[in-house]
Amino acid sequence: MKGSSFYWLLIVLLGLAWNLNEVNGLCSRKCPCMANRAYCNGMYLKEIPDDFLPTLTHLDVHNNLITNLTRASLAHLTRLQTLMLASNRISSIEDGIFANFRNLAGMDLSKNKLEKLPRGMFRGARSLQAITLANNALVDVEGLFRGLRRITILNLKYNNLQTITEKTFIENIRLRYLDLSHNDISAIDSNAFRNLRRLRYLKLNNNPLTDLMSLKFDSSKLSLIDLEFCQLGQVVEGLPKSLQDIRMGHNNIRYISANDFRQNTRLSKLNLANNSLEYIHNEAFRHMRQLQELWLNKNYLSLLPKRIPSRLRILHLEENNIYNIPENIFRHHWSLSSLYLQKNRIKKITKRTFKGSNLRNLDLEKNSIAQIEVRAFAGMSRLQSLDLSDNPTLVLDPMALDELSGLIMLKIRNLDKLDYVPSGLFKDMKSLRFLDLTGSPLIVAKMLSWDLNAGYFNTLTDLNLMNTGLSRLPVHFPDYLPKLRSITLTGNPWYCDSDIVWMRRWMYTPGLNVYMRWEIKCALPLKFKGAQLNQLSELDLAQIDPIVQSQSRTHTDEIPIGLNNTKSYPQYPYNLVSKKTETSKERTENTIDKKSEW
Repeated sequence: MKGSSFYWLLIVLLGLAWNLNEVNGLCSRKCPCMANRAYCNGMYLKEIPDDFLPTLTHLDVHNNLITNLTRASLAHLTRLQTLMLASNRISSIEDGIFANFRNLAGMDLSKNKLEKLPRGMFRGARSLQAITLANNALVDVEGLFRGLRRITILNLKYNNLQTITEKTFIENIRLRYLDLSHNDISAIDSNAFRNLRRLRYLKLNNNPLTDLMSLKFDSSKLSLIDLEFCQLGQVVEGLPKSLQDIRMGHNNIRYISANDFRQNTRLSKLNLANNSLEYIHNEAFRHMRQLQELWLNKNYLSLLPKRIPSRLRILHLEENNIYNIPENIFRHHWSLSSLYLQKNRIKKITKRTFKGSNLRNLDLEKNSIAQIEVRAFAGMSRLQSLDLSDNPTLVLDPMALDELSGLIMLKIRNLDKLDYVPSGLFKDMKSLRFLDLTGSPLIVAKMLSWDLNAGYFNTLTDLNLMNTGLSRLPVHFPDYLPKLRSITLTGNPWYCDSDIVWMRRWMYTPGLNVYMRWEIKCALPLKFKGAQLNQLSELDLAQIDPIVQSQSRTHTDEIPIGLNNTKSYPQYPYNLVSKKTETSKERTENTIDKKSEW
């Protein structure tokens, strides 16, 4: 249950749905009211006003300067149903203060300075259903909640609690939501929650539970248990069959045995991320037939378990040591839609690696992939997002990316060591909308010299060409990208001459977002080195003759771009087909003549 959901439920239980149709008025010298509800938020009050009518049922005094609560301060308000005292400076509360509050259903004392509460504080308030004592400095709550058999929500997060015994919540048999997170709890009796048969959400995260071995639950309805950041060295035993969501990320668990989750057959979510996992038994997930989301990322796994739940939708395996994906391992996983394998050591993708899968999102960024076989993604027509970035030794075989007709987003970043790119790399991508080629100059060269001319990018809306060694774009570049809405051109050594005037104007095309266009800077000529292109006038640019480029060069020839640049980039042969061919001089003259039209 998310925090916002908890507070919404708390508000409902506390009956704080203010009726805005009721007439506003004053029921106290300082506080506005709505019927029997008083709202005293942020009034700098040092004590609760004593002039409220005894019929008051809802009192909100949060965000004030109250330091203590006495029986006398609330004696005239015994009909209260909700009491909101959060964000004050309360450090002491008198014993038995709520003895006569038989209708009190909800109370918020969070964000105060409470270190200790009297054991009999809630004596008599037997109708309490929701209590939040979060963000205080409580060390011990033993015996504090005795007699509260109707309480369903109890929030004790961000305190200094140290121990939970078998008797701490023994009488709170209707509890549904219990939050003990962010305390200093180091010991929990295995029977502490045994009698809480209606408990659905149990949050124990961010406690030093190094020695927690097992917990017991009788006929439990528990749906979620959060044990993240608890310094656990192994999976806690005894977790009930009813659980649908187990969170054990950010611990020190090193292995998962065949029986650790054997009885958790109803699980839909399991989070074991950020542990020290080196080994998972092949049968560990065998009985999880309902599992849909599995987090195993940021561990030390080198192999995948052979039995992956067949209904899994999302699988996180990023940041492990996986070097090989067994062929056909995903063959019968038709529900698997998202697979995250970035930051591993995978070396090869074969035509059987993902065969039979219905993946929509596949992330292979930052691996050691050297080869993608021909038609490796054949049959994956539903794949919408693919990331092959940062695989420095990657060799792109012809037809390596064939049959990706449904692909919408493709990232091939930082492949600056490629020495060959096959023609027609994008030919089957009929739905491509987002293309990121940051730091991949040879792929951009092929794109501009071949693929663009072939009409492969009619659907493209977002294009990233950052850090690709571009010194200019062909004048008819926009004609081949009719749906382009966003482009990134920063980090390139632009040659700012008369041939770039058209691009400067195009950067301001209505409906086109040129990301950080003020960072598009000139590398040549020397007089404009470091200048922002958008700060140069068209007249200044028109006076610079364009570079005369050798027509004998091909896209595989490399020439240095810019000044003091140790890296070489490919020369682009801009032989794009156009409706009209202009000389550089004609293009410059036309650009200046048509200035008023823009």
